[in-house]
Amino acid sequence: MIIIYLSAKSICIVYKILRIIFSNYQTLEAFHPYWRKLKIILYKNLKKQFCNETEKYNEIFK
Repeated sequence: MIIIYLSAKSICIVYKILRIIFSNYQTLEAFHPYWRKLKIILYKNLKKQFCNETEKYNEIFK
């Protein structure tokens, strides 16, 4: 349970770091036209799967 919590938390942190790094997606769109679609799919899935789980675990472990 704790291992799952820690891995979900680390993935959530990675998601947040990626969001900060790639927040200027217009620059990336110039290099890769599909970036916006990819970003939306990636972020929605990551956030849905891991960040929400982490929040649930945060409530459990408080």
